[in-house]
This record gives sequence, structure tokens and C-alpha cells, in this order.
Amino acid sequence: MKIATVVPRTHFGDGSESINYENFVGYLEEASKLGADLVVFPESYPDNWQPPANLSLLANFQLLARKYKVHLIASILEPVFESEKFYNTSVLINDLGEEVGRYRRTTPNLDPWLYKNGGKWEYQWERDNKLPIFETKFGSIGILICSEIYAPLLATTLARKGASIIIYPTGLTSDESPLISTWKTMTWARAIENLCITVVTTNSTGAGGLSMICSPEEILLSTVDEGVHLRDVDLERVNLLRSSHDTFMSQGPTDPFKTKPGIFMDWVREDLES
Repeated sequence: MKIATVVPRTHFGDGSESINYENFVGYLEEASKLGADLVVFPESYPDNWQPPANLSLLANFQLLARKYKVHLIASILEPVFESEKFYNTSVLINDLGEEVGRYRRTTPNLDPWLYKNGGKWEYQWERDNKLPIFETKFGSIGILICSEIYAPLLATTLARKGASIIIYPTGLTSDESPLISTWKTMTWARAIENLCITVVTTNSTGAGGLSMICSPEEILLSTVDEGVHLRDVDLERVNLLRSSHDTFMSQGPTDPFKTKPGIFMDWVREDLES
């Protein structure tokens, strides 16, 4: 499976909505030409970072996914019914142009949080209470948003439900952030501890961003460069790691494992979790 991450140059202010959308289409076309199966865009892109929400983007996502024959994950600002609040929502569209599902951010338990008076963001955020996984022809996908990477139980819950890929559309992490080192560490750590593929990609305001793709055994991509980045991921290897028991020196049936297999079989003590 080929996954493309996009670190877009994200614009703000007058006329930014049309500029970001035009660039969004260009990035999607480029990823398709590179042979991507799944194209991942960052948090709050290409929709507005504050009201009004542009719900017509959903129909556009569907048309573009079908046109370019790719699965895509992109973000919308989703109004809460009969409320002045909004969900922070990432939507998964398949290559037939069908909405597979949407994830609405669930954490942290703070109200209001940085989306209100957040500089780039300016809206009253509503937490959702669901952690869905989405079935695709490649495997099960889970989505978390941005700093939810600091909540390891969210990723573990998705992995235990069957997610073999966990996507983190992210806001504004870059080399200029004091969190960058821990962010990079946790992206790989979430892959190791859950035997899954993890994907992070962020916006750029001109100083670069962060794009990572990790398997349980290696960091496949780590860059702060703007643009489209493509990597092959081996989901059969992920499934093998999940179905294999731990052995001395983690010896695999062919290539030696570079991490502990059987995490959810051999390394779980449910009786200690209560």
C-alpha cells in the first residue's frame, strides 16, 4: 500500500479559502500521479479555521477521490446541530467517492480549549464521544487528531478494535515547536506499542511542518519539508507481527522481527487493568 502525506503551504486571511482549495486539488493530483492509494491531509485543511464552515467541501472531496482514484483524509469544520459549537472533523473518502466515515475529535477534557481564541483557530469546540474504525480494502483505519497522540490509550483502543493504520491529521507542529522532539518520538512509539502503521502530517505557514510515517519496526518517513511525500507500507508485515507469539530474540519466520510481536496476545494482563 502506498500512503502519501501532504504538508501544504496553508494560507490565512482574505482569499485564503480559495487559495487553499486550489492547492488542495493540486496536491491531490500530484499524489495520484505518484501512485498513492491513500492521501492524508492535515488538521483543519482545506476548510476554514473559523466559521463559517464550508460543508460543500464534502461533495468536492467525493468528486475528487473518484476522479483521482484515491482514498483521502481531509478536514472540515462541522457545525453541531442546533448549537453555536463545532466539531473538529476528519473525513475518510474512498476511491469510489463514497464517505467511509468521519472522526470528530474527542479529547482533551478542557472547555474552552485552544480552538477558542487560539490565534489561527477561532471557534467553540465540541468534544465527541466515539472512537470509530473504518474498514477499507487495504485494512482497518483509525483516525485521531493532532495532540491526541499524547493520549496513548486512544491509539491502543483503536488498535484493539482492529485498526492497522492510525492517522493523525495535525495542526501546526514544526521544527520551531518545543514539542517537536516528543512528537517524533511518540509517532513511532504509537506504532511500536500497537503494532500498526502511524501517519502524521501538518500544515505549514512557511517554516515547514512535520510529516512522518512509521511502521512498528522502522521510521519510513520523517521530514519537515512542504509538499507531497510517498511511502510504501507493508500491512502483511503488520498482520504477521500481530499474529506471531513472542520468541527468544524475536526471531520471525523469515526476517528477524525488529520489535516485539504479539503485543495484544503475549503482553496484555487484563486482570491488572482494573
